[in-house]
This record gives sequence, structure tokens and C-alpha cells, in this order.
Amino acid sequence: MLASTLRRTHVELQAHRQWLKTFSARSYHSGACHSGPHVRAERRSLGLQSRSYAYITPRHVRKRLQKESILGSQAQLDPKEAASVRLEEDLAQAITDVDVKGVIAAFGQITDHKRLDRTVTWRICQCLHQGLREQSRMRYQTAAHTYREDNEEKVIFAKSLAKRIRKGDLAPDHRAHMHLLSFFKEAGVQDAAVEFWQWLELQDDTYVSCDVYGSAIELLAIAGAPLAELETLFHRALERFPGTFHAYHLSPNAILSNREYPTITKGMPIILLQSIVTARLLRGSSRDAYLALDTMLRLYPTITPSRVFGLFINERPLAEAYTVFAMGCRAGVPIRHEHARKLITAVRTDAENLPPIERIARLRQLLSMAYIYLGGGGIISNNLVNELVIAVTQLLQASAIGSMEHKDKRLVVDAVMDIVRKMLEIFAREGKKPGLSAFNSIINNLAGHGQSKHIIGIALRDAHALGLEPNNVTSRSVLTAAGQIRDMDLVAQAWSELRDLKAKNLQKPDATDYHIFVKAAKLAGGDELAKETCKKTMIEDGLLEWQRVVVMERLDKTSSEGLTTAIKAVDVTILLEEIQKLRADLAVVDERTADRPAFQDFSTQTLPMTVLVPPAEQYLPETEMRMLYDEVTTEQPAQTGDVAPPEAAPVDSLTEAKTPPAVTTEQPAQNGDVAPPEAAPVDSLTEATPSFVVSVTNLSFGVLRYENWKLINYLLGWAEKHDKAYEEAVDLAIAKGIAPPPRGKMMSTIQEKADGYGLSDVGTVEGVAARPEDTNATQVQSARNEILRLRGLAEGSG
Repeated sequence: MLASTLRRTHVELQAHRQWLKTFSARSYHSGACHSGPHVRAERRSLGLQSRSYAYITPRHVRKRLQKESILGSQAQLDPKEAASVRLEEDLAQAITDVDVKGVIAAFGQITDHKRLDRTVTWRICQCLHQGLREQSRMRYQTAAHTYREDNEEKVIFAKSLAKRIRKGDLAPDHRAHMHLLSFFKEAGVQDAAVEFWQWLELQDDTYVSCDVYGSAIELLAIAGAPLAELETLFHRALERFPGTFHAYHLSPNAILSNREYPTITKGMPIILLQSIVTARLLRGSSRDAYLALDTMLRLYPTITPSRVFGLFINERPLAEAYTVFAMGCRAGVPIRHEHARKLITAVRTDAENLPPIERIARLRQLLSMAYIYLGGGGIISNNLVNELVIAVTQLLQASAIGSMEHKDKRLVVDAVMDIVRKMLEIFAREGKKPGLSAFNSIINNLAGHGQSKHIIGIALRDAHALGLEPNNVTSRSVLTAAGQIRDMDLVAQAWSELRDLKAKNLQKPDATDYHIFVKAAKLAGGDELAKETCKKTMIEDGLLEWQRVVVMERLDKTSSEGLTTAIKAVDVTILLEEIQKLRADLAVVDERTADRPAFQDFSTQTLPMTVLVPPAEQYLPETEMRMLYDEVTTEQPAQTGDVAPPEAAPVDSLTEAKTPPAVTTEQPAQNGDVAPPEAAPVDSLTEATPSFVVSVTNLSFGVLRYENWKLINYLLGWAEKHDKAYEEAVDLAIAKGIAPPPRGKMMSTIQEKADGYGLSDVGTVEGVAARPEDTNATQVQSARNEILRLRGLAEGSG
């Protein structure tokens, strides 16, 4: 009996240790970004759950253990009872280990599921949901049939859980239902999810909560429900759970009692707000989505979930996505790596077909993104290092550079190589090194397009020094570069090395290898040698007859590849000056990251927060901009001392307009709060108020809220233009009787001319030089009206 008690106690101890371990790991990865008292206060107000998946022993099991411990050997459990306890112990351990198969096995052996506590239902569904996410992350490292079988097993189990909950065999818990709906959504099982939700909504508050409604809205949005239906469901949640909201929190501009401190609101349903953002974005309602984001950032400037920023990165045009990404990083929100990589890759791809000067502007933006991401607590991975190196070296692919004289081209190669070396040095300090793809790009672009043969040896030696062994792509890169250099001896040598490497790996050159060889040989003037080689080895290497015909036809075809004389060369002096700006940006990164701080102090820095110049029609002098911000985000009593009548209130960004309570930012001086707005100086990124709470990036909440508000204005203006441009493109395509352009393709490019603003530029704000403050009254009123219109605060705005 004592041994049994010890064993069960050991299981509980293991679970507790696992909980501590996951908590510690999470704190390490987030770099203490949520350790401050202001963040803890915000988290308490949100009612956020721990992400620990350790099992919490139900109360009825704890009572049995306590009874057994007290009675000792005199207490004898019934064999069936003992078996039940052992199964629950197995279930507890499986949940702790996020072992979904173990959970399914243990749960299937329990005969009386009604005796399980409701927290068990929650933990099982939480574990199932987490297991699906972990499986998705490992998808490409798992055999297809294994992945499919595991996924089907989880779906069947999830359906059985939903069925048991509906029959009353499992104790209901709204947290479990939220995870179950999210599981169905992410697993693509929409029919079962919708059916479960339709039943859930008719139950009492034991079954549903604001978070459950949030999960349902996201699910239905993905399932194709119209936005009007989703908005109705959102309002229904607000009406059903009114205690979680305060009128002034969901007023048109999220009016706060004190903008310098965290919002303390019990149970604020962040998942519900997140869901309506998702629904609006997926249905193309960009303005309302940005207004909802504006509300979230006003309420919780430092802990708006990373996933919300990711939604805009996935759904909105590149220029908008950049700014949303920068807003999250500036506040110290840990943007997910996959979103950071997607955005950096998109900017790099967008730069590929640009002229050299504009391409360098994109490179400066890429470097700014990497720095802001790192300074905001993000972790630079080896893949991100590869993306940056590839982007920089691809500058040599520009046709205008290919038309340069060799001596000028060599100057450009040396300048770019210097930047690459410095970049690798900085990231090495962060413990990150480039992968082989970065060195392959150096060989292909700097050595090949830059016609600098010596770079090949340098790149191969550096890769070897880092423990990277050449692969087939490396051999192809050397072969391609040899053709660009016009060195037939090097082409022959590279072809021989490629064949040797393939043979070492028990492979033979394929059709792609032969096409690369033929192209390189023709560029180097070795057509005849290439013909002899191909005739001799293609059959031996197993190429099919049609593949051999295509290769020989390409050899016989007169090629104009590599001829760039018709392209006007760029002025090397101007180009080197632009490259030097990139080098200056890199020097700023080097200086600021030398001590390897977990977070940057952004309060003393001017950050490149935009790709595009802010809309000219929105321009207001800073004093006027701040006055407008104060007017729409604080209580403005009428001359009689009363608040504005309800009929004057505009349609809210999240719900119907409500008259907020009479609160202002003014607080008694003895409480140590900030001074009233009229006494406060003009806000900026570098100015401080007497008493405030700061983010992990050392920006006060007041500054963050104001700066975010300004950027949302710009985003609303850009979004209106981008959506209009896409609609016009679709209308034009329909008029011509052709397929409309893919929305994703149009959204992944920057249509307007981007600003060449970087980290080393000073005296500018958000990418545009400071404008004179002598704007006349008509211009000021016009800009005010435009901002109010975009926010739905002007008369007649929808």
C-alpha cells in the first residue's frame, strides 16, 4: 500500500516538474519580455491561461490519495477502483508528455467517463490541440502516410470527444470546447466543427464563453460564412457576456482612464477580438480590420497576441505588412519566426526585378526589418541569415550592373562582399551562421554575375571552415559561375567535379545538370567541346531519348544569353554611394547590438516604421496631430460640461457606438499619475512623461499608443488605395474577358515607389523628411477631415 502511494506521489511530482520545465523554457525563449509588473497586470486582466500542458490531478483523485495516505495499510482499494486510479495516472502522464496516442489509449480504457473532473476534459482537449500543432510543425520531416494516419487518428478521437460532451458522458468545460473547435478548424474538419458549435451555442454558460465564440467565428470565417453573419455572432457574444466589457473600452477610440498605464479589465476576451479581426481580413474588410487592431493596440499595446500581427502579414499587401510587423516588434511582442521569415522572403523576392538603386532601397528595408525584429525580442535563425545574404548578393544580377565595365563591376563586387562579411560577423556574434545556400548564392552572384573568379575559392574555403560540405547545388553554382566568367577550363573542371560528387553519392548527372553544363559551355565559347562530351556521356548517364534531343537542340541553337550591351549601365559612382548607405545602416546595427542586449532601447532611436511615404493628404504638423489624437481618445465635454450626445457618436470599429462613461486622463497629482493632456509636452519617441509604465523596449505606454494611432491612420489610407487598385484591376480583367489577377500576387509586391529610408538616416520620421510646421488652416482642416473619414468618425462616413 505504501509503495502504491509513493508511486502515485511520484507521478504527481513528475507532472509538477514538467510544468516548471515548460514554464522555464517559455520564459527563456521570450527573453523575459513578459516579466515586468505592467505585463503581469495586463495578463491578469486578460485571464490568460498557462501554456503548460502538465496534468492537474482532479479533486476526487486527490481525496482518495489523501485517504489512503492517512489510513495507510488499513485502507484497501477495491480492485476496480485501483485499476481506475492507475488508468487516470496513465492519462495524467500522457497529458504531461503531450503524448496524444497515450491519451487516446488511456482514455479508451476508462469505463466511467462521467467520474472525470471537468478539468480533465479541458486538459485532454488542450493536449489534443497542442499535439496537432506539433505534428504540423514536423509535417515535412514525417512520411506522408504516417502523417495522414496520425492526423486521422486525432480527428476520430476529437469527434468522439465532441459526441461524449453532447451526450453528457464528459463533464463540460468551455476551455475544452474552445480547444476542440480550434482543433477542428486547424485539422480542416469543418462539418464536424460547425455541427458541434451549433449545438454548443444553445447551451448555458458552462459550455460557452467569449473565447468559445471567438473560436467559432474564426472557424466559420474559414468555412466561408458571410461577414454579416460573423459580425452578428460577434455582437451576440457581447450581449451574452456583458460583464467582460466596459463601454469606454469598446468606444470608437478605446478611451482609457489613463493612457500611460496598462488596461486593467477582468476577463477581456482577446480571442474574441482576434477572431473578428480574422473574419474581417478574410472577407476583405480591411478598414474595419485595422480599426479593430487599433482598439487592441490601445487596450494592450505590449501583449496583443503575435498571431494578430501574423494575420495582417499573411493577408495584406507587402507595404502594409511591413508596418504592422514593425509595430509589433517595436512594442516587444515576439513575432513568430514563420511570419518574420515570410515577410523577409517576400521583400527579397519583390526586389529581384528592380533597378539597382531601388533594389538597394529594398535591401535597406530588409536590414531594418532584421534589426527591429532582433531588437524587439525576435530570434534570428540561420535561415533568416541565408535570406539576407542571398538578397544582398542578388544585387549583382541586375542587368544594369551586368553592362558595366569589368573594373567598375569589380568595385561593386568588393563593396558587396564587404557588406556580406560584416553581416556574417554580426550574426555570428548572435550565435548564428549562414547555411550552404548563402555560399551558393555568393558563388553564383558575386563570382558569376560579378565575374570575379577568386570569390569561388573564398566561398568554398569559408563554407568548409564552418563545417559545410559542398552539395549538388554548390557544384551547379560553380558550373554556372564558370560560364558567366567565360572560362571554359573552369567549366570543364566544374563539370568533372560535379560528376565526381554525384558518383560519390551513387548518383549520375541528370537532365538539369546537362542543361546547366550546356548553358555554361556556350557562354564560355566551348560549344564543340560540350557537344563531344554530351554525345559521349548522356547515354551512359541514363538520359532518356527525348531528354538527349532537347540537350542537343539547345547546343545547336544560337544563344543571346549573357549579352547585356543593350542595357544602359548604371553610374558606378552613384551605385557605390547607395551601397555605402547600406554599409552605414549595417554599422548602426553593429554598434547597437555589440553588447547583445535581449531588447533594444527604442525610446532613443528613430526607426524605419514604413516602406511607403505617409499619405500626403493626411499630413498634419506634430502639434496638430497630437491635438487630434487627444480629441478622439479622451473625453471631450461640451461647453455645458456634458459629454457629447449619443447621436453624435460614430459607428464603432468593433461594436455599435456607446456613450462612454465620464472619465478623463486627468488624475490627482498626489497619486503620482501623469499630468493632464493639456499640460503634457508634444509626444515623440524620445520624450518622456513624469510618470509612466514602459515596454520591454523602453517605450512608455502613452508613446506606444500615440505612435500606433498615427501608423493606423497611414495604414487605413494605404489599405483604401490598395483595395481600390485591386478592384480596378479585376474590373479591367473582366472587361477584357480574361482571368482577374491573383490577389496574392498583387498583394506580394509594392506597387508604389518605396522610400529609401534606413537605420543610419537621422532627422526623419517614419520614412519622410520632417515637413514645415507652417501649414495653413485649410490644409490642417482637410487633413483632419481625411483622418476622421478613414476612421469612420466624420459625418457620412461608413
